[in-house]
Amino acid sequence: MIEILISFGIIVGVFFFINDLRYGKISPVLFFSPMYILGFLNALSGYLSNYSAGYFYYVEYPGEYMPLALLVYVGGFLLFVFGVFCAKNIKWKVSDHVPYFERVMLSSAPWVCWFLLVMALLNFLYVAYVTSGGVLEFLGSIALRKYQHEDVGYSTFLYPFSIIGCYVYAVNRIKRGWNGFGLYAIITLLIFASEGRITLTLLSLAPAFFIANFDGGLNIKKVLLQIFALMVLAVIFFVLRYISSAGDSSSDLVDVLFSLLIDRGNVPNFPVLIVLLQKMGKGLDFTGGLNLLEGFAYPLGLVKIFGSDWMLPWIIKSSFFYDDPGGGLPLTIFGASYAAFGFAGVLVLPFFMGFFSGVFGAAAISSRSYFFKIFYLLYLTTFIFLAAKTDFSQLSAMLVIAEYMVAAFVFFGVIGFLVKN
Repeated sequence: MIEILISFGIIVGVFFFINDLRYGKISPVLFFSPMYILGFLNALSGYLSNYSAGYFYYVEYPGEYMPLALLVYVGGFLLFVFGVFCAKNIKWKVSDHVPYFERVMLSSAPWVCWFLLVMALLNFLYVAYVTSGGVLEFLGSIALRKYQHEDVGYSTFLYPFSIIGCYVYAVNRIKRGWNGFGLYAIITLLIFASEGRITLTLLSLAPAFFIANFDGGLNIKKVLLQIFALMVLAVIFFVLRYISSAGDSSSDLVDVLFSLLIDRGNVPNFPVLIVLLQKMGKGLDFTGGLNLLEGFAYPLGLVKIFGSDWMLPWIIKSSFFYDDPGGGLPLTIFGASYAAFGFAGVLVLPFFMGFFSGVFGAAAISSRSYFFKIFYLLYLTTFIFLAAKTDFSQLSAMLVIAEYMVAAFVFFGVIGFLVKN
């Protein structure tokens, strides 16, 4: 039974991914599928180890619940695909309107982009010298970043402005032929890589690569190749981060990295999904949809005020995976849907998410606003791409960057208005 479900789940995921990739579609299914497929590596790891690998060790009777977890996982994916399919015929009237703030940003000289990058660089240099005494020393101590935050209390508040600058640079690359986009993107990546947030940084930068390569058409395979090259760089940083935290490089480095990537929550985590199926309504109350709002916790500053212990990923971790180091454990979007409304949530929320994604995409395609398109791409790369692994709290990444985007628009829009008047 388990072998059949895993095989079927992988086949449908690969089929829908290749189908959209073949036609060069920027679709929600294309972005949702890869992480969904990787989740089966975690399921296979548990099944082949007799449920002793990684987080399976903490779960009671995992073998009994694994078929149900796979049904929820595969069924939720198919409902998401069906939701996207139902939205495919929705057409929006093409709008000629481009917001004033966007016109100001795009008509500005390159100094605007470099001004945003310099702000981030100055913040980076300040942090490097305050915490480590120099840039090289700072880059060599990535594994200590959490403790440096606690001891020194430094802020990286200006870092995200470099990402906004990258978006502006990408648009002007295709509109005005600006050169140097690759250098700008690499500097931005290195700034964020110093904090260890490599994956999320890559996904936040990905919309800029899509826009920068759009010139009357999009070679999506070329863009994915560029992003893959950056991901290789990210993996190198990940390895260096692990080695710096381990002290000595282990002779079993490959086995350790496999465990970190597959068994320890860096792909969809079936043990957490199983715990949710076991415990929700039986010791843990269904949230009634409140966990759907967790994505607003970081953008609104609620985490700084109240901490994060009240969020479901942290509750699950502290209650059932209590002696594991680190933060909250992502629920998978299907587990989060079940935690909200039980099996009704699994039937409704993935479908609605797919339908909304399809409608959002249709609106972005019809808009002349490059930044509306970027916002849609950001939704795909930072939320939909990770949704099979994470939960609704992942929306915070997109919303935080949106806050910085609005701040940059208003700042330069006001300057443009004052200059003209």
